[in-house]
Amino acid sequence: MTNNQFLPHQFVGVVGVLLGNGDGTFQGPASYATGGFDASSAAIGDVNGDGNPDVVVTNACQNLNQGGNCGGQPGAVAVLFGNGDGTLQFAVSYNTGAYDPTAVAIGDVNGDGNLDLIVSNGCQNPSPCYGQLGALTVLLGNGDGTFQAPVAYSSGGYFPNSIAISDVNGDGKLDVVVANCNGIGIDCANSATVGVLLGNGDGTFQGPVAYDPGGNGAGATSIAVGDVNGDERPDLVVGICPSADQSVCDSV
Repeated sequence: MTNNQFLPHQFVGVVGVLLGNGDGTFQGPASYATGGFDASSAAIGDVNGDGNPDVVVTNACQNLNQGGNCGGQPGAVAVLFGNGDGTLQFAVSYNTGAYDPTAVAIGDVNGDGNLDLIVSNGCQNPSPCYGQLGALTVLLGNGDGTFQAPVAYSSGGYFPNSIAISDVNGDGKLDVVVANCNGIGIDCANSATVGVLLGNGDGTFQGPVAYDPGGNGAGATSIAVGDVNGDERPDLVVGICPSADQSVCDSV
């Protein structure tokens, strides 16, 4: 763990907080360093149990190398504790246990009352990630805002872009769903997949089961869970980029 006050300011990612006025308008942004480089996803939850919402954000890495890039360093997830007044404390970073993190979700996946972190990563082994299956890493929470070492699972496809946590099979245990680009390099195949990892209730997960999200698209870019047909069963909604070039999807 490293506090972001020690990182070079010009290299640090930023998270912006726009406080709401209650009428649908928002105040100007307050910026906070994320304690790493290339922040890509954020989630909110009270991870230290003090009653104040905290912010968790993914960074491509915690420090840049001399070449000005991550250079095969593992990904990082940063925790910024909330003060309860809309301001945030310095970021504390944790290794994601994999590389090129893309998204983070918060939930109590082992049923101990403490919030845990689920992170989607481009791959589990050092870069280049090309040709490797994506990885989901689980960092179990200790209840005080600190987290245990990450445990990795396959995402069921290549380059996962988005994750969500929900009990999709109705057994009372949280499961993970992930949108996979399913490509190699910047090119996505015309076979994007949704991976479903059923939870065992103790913080571990079963192997991924892959589904075709349809849409005649190439890159699955986002996923959400909700009951869209009113039958009281969770459904999946997947955003799909129609281009096989992931760089096109990323630029939209």
